[in-house]
Amino acid sequence: MSLDEDTQAALHRTLEWLGIPWDDARTERLERYAAWLSAEGVQTGGIGPDEVSRLWRRHLLDSLLLGKGFDGGGSLLDMGTGVGLPGVPLAIAFPGSSVVLVERSGRRVDAVRRAAAVLDLAVDVVQDDVRRVRFAVDRVVSRATLPPHDVVPAATRLLDERGEAWLALGRRTRPLDDWCAVAPPEGWITTLVEVPAEILDSPVWMLRIART
Repeated sequence: MSLDEDTQAALHRTLEWLGIPWDDARTERLERYAAWLSAEGVQTGGIGPDEVSRLWRRHLLDSLLLGKGFDGGGSLLDMGTGVGLPGVPLAIAFPGSSVVLVERSGRRVDAVRRAAAVLDLAVDVVQDDVRRVRFAVDRVVSRATLPPHDVVPAATRLLDERGEAWLALGRRTRPLDDWCAVAPPEGWITTLVEVPAEILDSPVWMLRIART
């Protein structure tokens, strides 16, 4: 799946905003993953057929945004990865990191393991409910896995002393009130992060959770 000029420009803007190193090998892996999502990702129900035409901006580049400020040398856990979003793009972006993908559905776990094999990507795929797993990682990421009142405590429980959680809130002119109203556990603070609209042609919101 070769990138058109507009997608290349969006990728460049995303990487510039993130400020991370990049090379052609990473782009080629993302292209292969996009091709896999267009085929098996759709077949397994992990992504809708209508999403294929906007895979890059709505899914791949949107996933990369959750790597903001990550140094790339630590550990990262994706809560409710589905067919690998956002964990697979982040594993591609940060090859020196240890990446764990947690998913409850056995069918999707099998699918994302096949994707990792196709991409020759070293990730650990775990079938479980994120509310039961026990890890201590540098970063937790998630895209629409659980409702706000569940995902915030689940994320903080998985973080080490200096860890951060970055949760995707979606694309809208302002974040949803239910996210803004979530009180983090004691000792933690939440910060809304707005990705400028010009990066992916519409505003993107994320919630950062870190220790006070």
